[in-house]
Amino acid sequence: MKRLWLLMVCTLVVVWGGLLSPVTPAVGEEAQRYVWTNLGLGGGGGMFSPAKSPLDGKLMFISCDMGGLYRSGDGGRTWRMVNFRQLAGNTRCAPIFHPEDVNTIYGADGHRGLCVSHDKGVTWEPVTQNPPWGRGRITALGIGRSNPSLLLVGTADAAYISSDAGKRWSKCQGPEGQMLGFHLAEGTPRGRGPIIFAASGKGVWRSDDGGKSWALKTEGLPWTDIRSFCAGSLNDKRTGTSVLFVTIPSREVKGKFAGGVYRSGDRGETWQSAIGAGINTRLGKIDRWGAGDIAQYRHLAMASSQTQVVYVSNYGTGYWPPYHNTVYRSADSGKTWQFCFTGDPRREGTNVELGWYTYDIMWDPGDWGMAASDSNPDQVMHAGGKLYLTDDGGRSWHQAYTRRAPGQGPLGKGQRWQSTGLEVTTTWDYVIDPHDQQKHYICYTDIGFARSTDGGQTWISSREGCPWKNTWYGIVCDPERPGVIYAACANVHDIPHSTYSTAERRRGPGGVCLSTDYGATWKSISEGLPDAPVTSIVMDPTSAADARTLYVTSIGGAGGVHNDGG
Repeated sequence: MKRLWLLMVCTLVVVWGGLLSPVTPAVGEEAQRYVWTNLGLGGGGGMFSPAKSPLDGKLMFISCDMGGLYRSGDGGRTWRMVNFRQLAGNTRCAPIFHPEDVNTIYGADGHRGLCVSHDKGVTWEPVTQNPPWGRGRITALGIGRSNPSLLLVGTADAAYISSDAGKRWSKCQGPEGQMLGFHLAEGTPRGRGPIIFAASGKGVWRSDDGGKSWALKTEGLPWTDIRSFCAGSLNDKRTGTSVLFVTIPSREVKGKFAGGVYRSGDRGETWQSAIGAGINTRLGKIDRWGAGDIAQYRHLAMASSQTQVVYVSNYGTGYWPPYHNTVYRSADSGKTWQFCFTGDPRREGTNVELGWYTYDIMWDPGDWGMAASDSNPDQVMHAGGKLYLTDDGGRSWHQAYTRRAPGQGPLGKGQRWQSTGLEVTTTWDYVIDPHDQQKHYICYTDIGFARSTDGGQTWISSREGCPWKNTWYGIVCDPERPGVIYAACANVHDIPHSTYSTAERRRGPGGVCLSTDYGATWKSISEGLPDAPVTSIVMDPTSAADARTLYVTSIGGAGGVHNDGG
């Protein structure tokens, strides 16, 4: 049996392997170079912190919760993971773009801190070696639109400012709590530099003197545990118009909807509810699939160069429109709203192009991040377990995590797909079938198992019949019986990562499954095993073909090493 061992980045294991294409070395080079090609279904894990360049509409970034930062230079058609030694992913902070130089981008992770790229995000280097925030995690970044030497960094408890592109920093006296975002209103009538806004989970602060002093601006907000912040300003020195938005938890107050989305049109002096006509204020679940008894509004997005178009994502009170989980768009600064994201293929009127996950697992768009292009309010990225993009203000969305193989007839379950490069979930094994080298297999976290019948070019999600569909930790192909595969399965993923190795988190079902049709379908053969995650499986190759001896390891409960004596 042939195996291709995979590249692991912390807990991120990306299927780069399989196709090693030699590249002719340049003159004078002694070492052979290789190009690695992404293989797999694509997607399947959490995606966060999207960002889109205002100067190059095809340049965008997104992070995943397995540690990777991904870059696309062709509008999301293909992606490559950034070298994690230079810059890893950040699920709380998106990269920011220089307003004049398309090549210069700032990003941050938990290892190297604040970094800068001068080649459109291909390579990265630290901005400063000894920042005043130490090794604290960066959660927000800001940059001046007319003065890009002005930088802001937010952490879990403070904000910092630099006026010389990051050479020297000072702590902002005022803003506190985990920083969510910054906005620099350049076109101000005061003539004293930009007005700066800093938002955290505890409030919104404003500086009228370029960051020297700050004042808390929360008048009118019923509570201040802020979830998201965005703002837009017109570059008009005569009026200095700015509009700010925040989302706060929704609550029922005296039998009525309260909270949700708030707006300020006077630079934060006062705040008013932006829960206008068209948005969901229904109290109580419509059906048992509702996310809660009251709609919760989460991520905001708008182009910072305008003040009218704004988007907000939500978890709704029902499964079907108009109460579903969706994205709302307002074209009048929050006075009225219209939902613009409907994707479940079981109903008419959908406007979302879908990928394999919806057909093979379920419709579940997720809601973990949203971003609009600062130069075009019609261009939006909506991230969750999948990534969706719109270029027409939400009238239509297309998915960017997978590519469907042509010539398959109507969309449906069990079809062939190809990754775009957004391999954002952990993989545990890659196996080439010993009886048919065109058949390849991948063991996944979260999305279980995939098989290929064309040498790894396209992939089919293949979990049918297995009681533990979340994670395949490993497989063994029978060396004498074509099509027979044994699998170690679990509904607990990413063991032995620390977040899933505690006694509480590792509790969960698991077992051994058998396939007799090259991984197309599965059944449990776990009688006698504890109901616990099975993390490894091996076969005694000397055992009889019709009575194989298997050894498995499990964790939790009565875990350990178990033997099936045939």
